[in-house]
Amino acid sequence: MKKIRALLANYPMMIPDAVRVLMAKQEGVEIVGEVRGPMKVLQETGRVCADTVVMITEEDIVVPALCSQLLAVYPDLTIIMITTEGDRASTLQLRSHRKNFYVQELGDAVNTIRAAMKEVCVEKW
Repeated sequence: MKKIRALLANYPMMIPDAVRVLMAKQEGVEIVGEVRGPMKVLQETGRVCADTVVMITEEDIVVPALCSQLLAVYPDLTIIMITTEGDRASTLQLRSHRKNFYVQELGDAVNTIRAAMKEVCVEKW
């Protein structure tokens, strides 16, 4: 099974250590980098061939310009936004509208990534 290549985007705020450690321990997920700032996110996403970009966001805050640019340049990308409280995660994909997932604990955020990536694979075939 192909590993999900995840880029941790420290934008607009720092990725908490808990998310970094949790992602690193997940089977089937490979952290391919961690970047700060919107330009670095755009550059590194392609350079490391990321399948998904994971961002921590404040409740209901979306980074529309960055997300739009990422999806315009990388149409197969899945963007995962996790709230700072870790209680909710959303996905953004070019092929679909924003989807909200409510998570009981931080570990569920990784399952959200897996579910979103499975949807992408199913849609491609």
